[in-house]
Amino acid sequence: MARSEVRKQYFEVVDASHLPEGAKVGDIDFKRDDFPLRYGLTPKYTAASALAQEGYEGPSAITAERIQDGGEKIRSYGNIEDWDTGIRVVQNLTEAFPEEEYVAFMKHGIPFQIAKDQDLGKAYQLAFDADTIIKFGAVVAFSGVIDQDIAEHLTHKDHFFDGVIAKGYSDKAIELMMRKPNMRVLLEPKIRERIKDHGYEIKDVTGGILVADRHRIQTTKSEHIITLTDAEIDDDVRNSALFQWTVNASGLRSNSANFGDKNIVYGVGAGCGSRVDAIRQALRIASERSPYYGEWLEDMSYPLVLASDGFPPENDSVEACNDFKVKYIITPKGSLKDQAIKEKAEELGIVCLSTESNERPFDHR
Repeated sequence: MARSEVRKQYFEVVDASHLPEGAKVGDIDFKRDDFPLRYGLTPKYTAASALAQEGYEGPSAITAERIQDGGEKIRSYGNIEDWDTGIRVVQNLTEAFPEEEYVAFMKHGIPFQIAKDQDLGKAYQLAFDADTIIKFGAVVAFSGVIDQDIAEHLTHKDHFFDGVIAKGYSDKAIELMMRKPNMRVLLEPKIRERIKDHGYEIKDVTGGILVADRHRIQTTKSEHIITLTDAEIDDDVRNSALFQWTVNASGLRSNSANFGDKNIVYGVGAGCGSRVDAIRQALRIASERSPYYGEWLEDMSYPLVLASDGFPPENDSVEACNDFKVKYIITPKGSLKDQAIKEKAEELGIVCLSTESNERPFDHR
């Protein structure tokens, strides 16, 4: 197929008029949204969005005000998923650290570059610099108002982002972003209509659907972090553990792992076949591409914490952390080999952490 034809498919809005006008799941009615999506899971395949008519009110990637919808390249199924994940990450982090600002870069519904700071511009720069590769073509979510300086960086000719969603924009920021072709710009808090969150995760399978309660994070304060080994931890460790745990529980797909300090995620491994693969992927990517990990190795003066969505089933998980000099791991407890893993961690000088609720945020979407 000629390149021009491929590009045409990527921009073409596929007719979705044949899709259902609504659906009912349990007692919740869903009604078709009137705004078109460019395509579904791939070009040439249709998609549409539907709004829950009952539930509690909250922000939504579907109903967020569209400041700019990308010219010819309007939003797609995947864009909605990325924005939704970004909203979830920002909301969960805000609950855990209400005095901070957050920026998260998403691709394929997974957050990869996340950072926090009291200043939104600093948080954006920290997240942007965390990885040299993944951010290309990402959707970016902001917890605060984008100003001129951030907008100038977002719209720089050398940067390509698929879309932005934020709490607000300065007038100059909007002016700059409107000049960037094919950039989708959404305003999160202004809702076109009353949006209801039904509280379900819904997934199709051949001949039917799966319905499950959506995971809601139970660990929202640093005092919810507990130790499983005989070691004392300070506030820096607790805050680093809470930050990394919140990111993991907000959208990383099992098997997953992420690690970093109390403000930045250095590396992510998500959707891997085994947990040790996820851990090694997170550590390897950070060691190869994150400047922060290299800086940390120079003096190791502050704690790095690795978060995993499930208990380490074998010693290879803690051994992988030891290979990269990470001395704190937070996971759920409950493995048949908990004691053996604890003993191996203590032998290597690694502190095992968990949460009071012992929640297990597996995300098998």
